[in-house]
Amino acid sequence: NIPPNRHIHIHSLSSDACRSADYPKPVRKESAEWIAMMVESAVTQNQVSQNDIVVITPFLSQSYLNRSLLDCANLEKVNVDTVHSLQGTEAKVVIFDPVDGMSNFLMNDEAKRLVNVALSRAKAKLILTLSNSDMRNPLFEQMLSIIEQHASRPIRPIGQVLSDPDFLLTAIGERVYIRSQPAEIIRFSRDGTMVWAVMDGTN
Repeated sequence: NIPPNRHIHIHSLSSDACRSADYPKPVRKESAEWIAMMVESAVTQNQVSQNDIVVITPFLSQSYLNRSLLDCANLEKVNVDTVHSLQGTEAKVVIFDPVDGMSNFLMNDEAKRLVNVALSRAKAKLILTLSNSDMRNPLFEQMLSIIEQHASRPIRPIGQVLSDPDFLLTAIGERVYIRSQPAEIIRFSRDGTMVWAVMDGTN
C-alpha cells in the first residue's frame, strides 16, 4: 500500500524493543511481523520480486526473527541480514528497522556511518520502521525533517524552471511537471540542451 511515487516511506510503530526468552538481545516483534506481512503482500501481488528486497537491521537477534517470519511465509529468497554483513549489497527495495533507536549502539559517531550504509543500499524504495522512541534519536529526527522538507517542495511547470537564466546551476533537484506528470530534475547536458528527470511512479 505504498504509492509507487513514494520512494521513502516511514512506517510508524507503537512498540519498542524488548527482551524475551527466545532472544538474548533486544528484538521488536511488531516490526518483524509487519515487514513479513507487507513483503508477502507485495510479492503476492507481483509488485516486486523476492530477489529485489533486502531487510536490514543493526542487531543479529532481529535478523534471526525477520528470517524466521519470512521463511514461514515462503519468502526464503528475500535477503535478510545485519548492516555489517550487507555492506556492498544493493537492492531495489530496502527495509531498515533500527529496532532500538535509543540504544548506545545507535547514538555514537559510528552509528552515523552504520545508518548511512543501511540507507544507501536502496536503489528505488527505502522503507523504515520507526517508533516514537526511535524518532528521538538525532539521526532519525534529522532524517524525518529532510523527508518532510522534500515532500513539501512546490512543483512548477518545467518551462518556468528552464526560463531562469541560471537554470543549469539552480534547477537540479527541482520538482517539475513534464506533460502534467510530476518529476524531479537530476542533471543536464553540458550545453543545457538536454535534461534528465526521474518521473514519479518510476520504481
